[in-house]
Amino acid sequence: MSAPAAGAEPLIVSQDHAWPPFAFRDEQGSPRGLLVEFWELIGEELGRPVEFALTDWDDSLAQVRDGQAHVHGGLFRSPERERFLDFGNEIFPLRTAMFASGALTSSQVSDLADMPVGVTRGGFESEYLRTHHPGLNLHYYDNNERLIRAATRGEVEAFAADYPVAMYLLDRHASPEQFRVIEVLYARNLAFATARGETALLSELNNVIARLDPDELSRITQKWMHSEAVHRLPPGFWLGLLAGILTLLLGSLIIYSRLLRRQVVLHTHRLQETNDSLRAERDFSRSVLDASPAFFVALDNQYRIRMMNPTMLTRLGYTAQEVIGEDFVQLCTPEYEHESLQTLFHHMLVSGKPIHHESHALTRSGEERLVEWHGNSVAGPSGEPEFFFAIGLDITDRRRAETQLEHIAHFDPLTGLPNRSLLQVRLNHALDMARRRNRRVAVLFLDLDRFKVINDSLGHAYGDEVLRTITRRLRGRLREEDTIARWGGDEFIVMLEEVANAPDVSTIAGDILKELALPCTLSNGQDVYVGGSIGISLYPEDGDNAEQLIMRADTAMYQAKDQGRSTYQFYTSALTRAAHDRLALETSLRHALEREEFTLHYQPQVRVADGALIGLEALVRWRHPERGLVAPDEFIPLAEETGLIGPLGLWVMRTACRQAKIWSSLFARPLHMAVNVSVRQLRHPNLLDQVRSILQETGLPAQSLELELTESTLMSREERTEQTLRNLKELGVRLSIDDFGTGYSSLAYLKRMPIDVLKIDRSFVKDIPEDFSDMEIAATIIAMARTLRLQVVAEGVETPAQMDFLRERGCDSYQGFLLTRPMDAAAMTRWIDEYTDTRLRAVP
Repeated sequence: MSAPAAGAEPLIVSQDHAWPPFAFRDEQGSPRGLLVEFWELIGEELGRPVEFALTDWDDSLAQVRDGQAHVHGGLFRSPERERFLDFGNEIFPLRTAMFASGALTSSQVSDLADMPVGVTRGGFESEYLRTHHPGLNLHYYDNNERLIRAATRGEVEAFAADYPVAMYLLDRHASPEQFRVIEVLYARNLAFATARGETALLSELNNVIARLDPDELSRITQKWMHSEAVHRLPPGFWLGLLAGILTLLLGSLIIYSRLLRRQVVLHTHRLQETNDSLRAERDFSRSVLDASPAFFVALDNQYRIRMMNPTMLTRLGYTAQEVIGEDFVQLCTPEYEHESLQTLFHHMLVSGKPIHHESHALTRSGEERLVEWHGNSVAGPSGEPEFFFAIGLDITDRRRAETQLEHIAHFDPLTGLPNRSLLQVRLNHALDMARRRNRRVAVLFLDLDRFKVINDSLGHAYGDEVLRTITRRLRGRLREEDTIARWGGDEFIVMLEEVANAPDVSTIAGDILKELALPCTLSNGQDVYVGGSIGISLYPEDGDNAEQLIMRADTAMYQAKDQGRSTYQFYTSALTRAAHDRLALETSLRHALEREEFTLHYQPQVRVADGALIGLEALVRWRHPERGLVAPDEFIPLAEETGLIGPLGLWVMRTACRQAKIWSSLFARPLHMAVNVSVRQLRHPNLLDQVRSILQETGLPAQSLELELTESTLMSREERTEQTLRNLKELGVRLSIDDFGTGYSSLAYLKRMPIDVLKIDRSFVKDIPEDFSDMEIAATIIAMARTLRLQVVAEGVETPAQMDFLRERGCDSYQGFLLTRPMDAAAMTRWIDEYTDTRLRAVP
């Protein structure tokens, strides 16, 4: 045991102040009693001082309920009390009895109808009598002290009280013969309680109580449960004794004989009282064992059963006649524990010390119940152990619950794989072993490539199916000593122990990628393809702890994605520098919008037939304060990944629409403005309202705004996306497909969608007229657009020869360096002015 720590918060225990021998104040006002010493013992185990708040019974309950005390030291559980208290372990058995005046002939409680019966106010016995004997005339007293005094004064003919309390007080306030027990009302177990919701304190106290020293508990119980009555000598005893001596000296043989007979009668009466007291104590002990929810068994030194309590008999499925005299080990324990139990019993025989042990009890049906035993031996007249006894708690359900909680804490519920916590433990253990054996450990960080598309388009239920399928495949590819864990979302980590070299890791990574390349067949029969990217780090080359290895495998995984996905990449120090640069760029990007570092450049679009300026495309640029002009290919994917594309896209649209309105007014002609819209923007539920608001704010007509969508976005076939496009079309906005020809468009699907314009990707224009294939592709796109009644814009036109080819094939309009490079608004204003003047002068 440890002494209370200096400055530790006191544990405040509330209890009835007049409930001896459990709790009361002595003549100096100090708390005393069985429960006082019990909680002081707990305080020593906790390392906290204990303060006792002893008061009236009702107030003792209120103190815990209202937070003035941490715990109630001991009380019975009842539905009424469970409304505001949480009960902990049961700590002491207790029986409550009905005491009646010795002058009454009543032999049971029902005989007391209409007689005054005393009870304590708020006590459980009053609640019990109101329920089971509603016809009694109950008189209420504030505490047991006042109740017993009232009974001795004759205010009540009978009273109900806890047996030890009543006997303790009757010894002090009345003769033992004045009252007698007519009926035991109930035998229950005292428990402690905290205020509702104090689960942490409740659990801590339960754990402390479970490990208290049984010998120390026995000492406290024997000290207080034994009567402390002080047998006072009656007044005038010494004078009477002197007169008796003189009488003996002077009296006759007859007087002596009468006195002798009287002494015999008196001693006989006292022996009878002692016998009755011993019998009552025996009955009380037996009632405690019978009522206890714990197992109890007594064995002789040959391990034969001498006694087994009803709880244990019922749980094991036997009767007392079937077990008495049988070998406990053979009858009640599984065979694989026989040897260990016999060793344990032998140790008790030799040492005489108590034991604390867990073993299984075997029921009649063969079920095994896990039991936590506290046992000891009892010596006979020779001083050698004569028999054993043990008290046990069935902890099967508790251990099962602990095992389930342990599994939940360390395994992913969806896939059954180890989670982050367990992976860290296993990886640290593997690194410890690798250091001692001079071996390698590999960490593979796996991210599924197209999982988000499947999850968003088909739903989370099918996404879960994919994750479980991937899990089964990966398990089949790995060795038993390797670990695969779910890191989160669609990320997995594979740990390979004792790998020989990097090529071996490459082989395993390649095998994993082959598994991921196979289709996953869903429960609806649909096949989906996922794929994955893997980053690899090695111990000791890339780090000497779990955190470093995981972080660097993660960095390598992003490099694998940048290299085109469905591949693996080993970590290098250059990747760390690239990751740091990427992080710095992301940080700057988050502040760029509020610092007004973005600007728009514009590229004109001209009609092929007559060279008329019909519109412009807005292209965003980032003027970084340190790096200068950052290319869109570098920061747009980062904005998509971080979610910043949403606010950036709205700023681009608003700025471009405002500029288009200025130019339309300045040059007195309608000019449409093409603005790129990202996948994330298109899926935003408020996109339609955002577009409508920007048009109203800038005054630009809806037909002058053209939203450019990527081909892959359009082909996702989400109903929500298709409906959003139709709503935008109804608003009057033009819709175009950017970089057409680089995706996998379906002709039937294109026909169904509300598209106005196809833009031929610059990759099919730049090699015209040298590349015959590009010429065929461009001509096919133009022909298909005419079939679907769509306009065609060619991107990246740089030479007159390209322009001539497009004119011959019937292309509607074009943009590119043949006209001009993209430029900011001021420069573009001058260009439009000069271009318009040039065209006007060219008209004959």
